[in-house]
Amino acid sequence: MSPENYELSAKTTDHNSWKDFDGKIAENWHAMPGYPSESVQAIVAHCSHLKPAIVVDLGCGTGTFTRQLAAEFDPGCKIIGLDPNADMLKQAASLTEGDLNISYRKSAAETMPFDNGSISVLAAAGAAHRFDSLSFYPEAARVMVESGVLALLHNRPDADRGGFMSEYMEIHEHYVPEYRRDWHSTPCGGYCPLPYERDLSNQDKLEAFSIQRWSWTERVSEATLLAQALSSTVIARAVHRVGQEKVFSEVRNAFIKHADPDGYVNMPYVTEGIFATKK
Repeated sequence: MSPENYELSAKTTDHNSWKDFDGKIAENWHAMPGYPSESVQAIVAHCSHLKPAIVVDLGCGTGTFTRQLAAEFDPGCKIIGLDPNADMLKQAASLTEGDLNISYRKSAAETMPFDNGSISVLAAAGAAHRFDSLSFYPEAARVMVESGVLALLHNRPDADRGGFMSEYMEIHEHYVPEYRRDWHSTPCGGYCPLPYERDLSNQDKLEAFSIQRWSWTERVSEATLLAQALSSTVIARAVHRVGQEKVFSEVRNAFIKHADPDGYVNMPYVTEGIFATKK
């Protein structure tokens, strides 16, 4: 699929917070960790009462999770990745094989380019904390079919398991003290705990939300780690404050300290999935 092979939605809004992902962050985003296959299979399992026709990945970025969805759902199911950032979508298109049943569109999650009651599954992996919740949840209910599934996933660095991840998170918190390792960015540029449970409990058109968690570990080389750091909006803020040389020197030193003889560090995560259905 060529970089130009994505659709531009007429319903795109000026979602300025997504400009954080322009340029080098988009170029390196493919290095960010994906999601355990069990979490994607859980989405499929939550659809056992449906025959999904269209599955949408919201805030799809470079399409990592979009491609994971395509690998688990029936080949006849149409997979659509939505993202408001053009740089991310160009990377997604270039990384996606043409024989996959995937298309990409430029659109914010709050103003989706779909008809009422037309979408079987809405998924967002590591993205929904950037959505305007007051607009997003009613919009999700609008486009979903009756009993359609909403799945919100995120990876939490499991720094409690110590080692490199703990030290890496300490670098984040040292240079960006308003950030906490269990927090995520907000649409206005701050940081806070994830609000999904609170927000879903206040929705009158969504119900029966449940939570599942999966612990896993990614083994990362120095090159992959540095690409991940270049794709981190928190690290980008640290670099803006004290300079790239200082921040990346600390990241490299932490890597050297914890690397195994083969030149890898372990980065443990907990993936959390929150699932709801449309009434």
